[in-house]
Amino acid sequence: MKIDAIRQLYVVLVPAVDPQPALDRAGFIAGLSGAHIKLVAQGFDSDLEHNPLLNEEQRQREREQWIEVHRRWLHGLLAETRKQHPDAEAQLLYSAAPVTELLSECPPGSDALIVKSAVRHHPMRALLLPPEEGELLRRSPLPVWIPFNRTPLQRILACVVTPPDGVPGDRPQREIIETARSIATHTGADLNLLHCYAPLSPQLLFDADIASADPGQSSALRQHHRQALAPLLKASGITEAQLLMVEGQPERVVPAEGGKVAGTLVVMGATTRGALERAIEGNTIERVQPQLSCDLLVCPAAPGS
Repeated sequence: MKIDAIRQLYVVLVPAVDPQPALDRAGFIAGLSGAHIKLVAQGFDSDLEHNPLLNEEQRQREREQWIEVHRRWLHGLLAETRKQHPDAEAQLLYSAAPVTELLSECPPGSDALIVKSAVRHHPMRALLLPPEEGELLRRSPLPVWIPFNRTPLQRILACVVTPPDGVPGDRPQREIIETARSIATHTGADLNLLHCYAPLSPQLLFDADIASADPGQSSALRQHHRQALAPLLKASGITEAQLLMVEGQPERVVPAEGGKVAGTLVVMGATTRGALERAIEGNTIERVQPQLSCDLLVCPAAPGS
C-alpha cells in the first residue's frame, strides 16, 4: 500500500469523545493523496434496547432521541472536516453488530483505508471483554489504521517474520516493508524493521549446527534468524542498521519497542487462519493492539498467503 495512492478513507469515530485522532491522521493522508473522506460514527445503546421497563413506543422515542443527539455531533465534525475537504460525507450507524454494518459500507479495494479511533477502557473491563477493535482487525479486507494520539509520526516500525524456506524475500513481508517505507518517506519518520523471536527449548531444537554452536542457544538462534532474514533485507533494500531483533513474544516485544519513541507507527500484517487455529492459538495482532501506546496499521493478508 502506498500512502499517497489512497483514494477512499473510511474514518470510524467514537461518539461523544474528544479528541478524535482518526480525524487528524485521515486529514494528513487526504492531504497527500486527495482521498475522499467518509466519516462513520458507530453506536448502540444496549441499556435502552434491553430495558424491560420500556414499551416499544417508549423505546422507539428514546432511540430516536439518541440518534438525533449523535447525528448533530457527527454533523458538527463533518462541518469542520469540510473546511479542508469539501466533498467529505458522514454516516451514523446504529447497530448491535457495528463491524458487520461498517464492512457492508466499505467494499474491498486496494485504494481504500479504514482509520478508526481506538476505544480506551478501564483495564478491568479489558480483562472481561475483548477490545472493540479486535473484530475489525480480524475481519476487515481493507487495511486498518488505529491512531493512539495526535502526535506527529517520528518512527515507522515494520514488524516482519522469518520468511518460509524456499521463498526468497517473501512477498507479504516485502509489502509490509513497502507500506512502512511509503509512510516514512512522506512523514520524514525513521524506518526500522522489528523481528521478534521466541527462544527454543532444548527439547524443540533439532538443528545440530545451532545446538553445537551455542549450548545456551541464544546467540546462535539470533544468528539463525538473521541469516533467514537476509534475503528479505536485500530484496527490500533495508540495511542491517535498520533491523531490530529482539528475543521474546510479540505481545511483549512490540508494545515495548513501540513505546520507546513518541510518534511511533507499528505496521503489522494480518495472517489468515482457520477458526480452530484461531481458537487454540489466538490472534497475535489482537493480543498486541490493546497494549500499544502508539499507532497501529494492519495490512490484511492476501488470499492464500
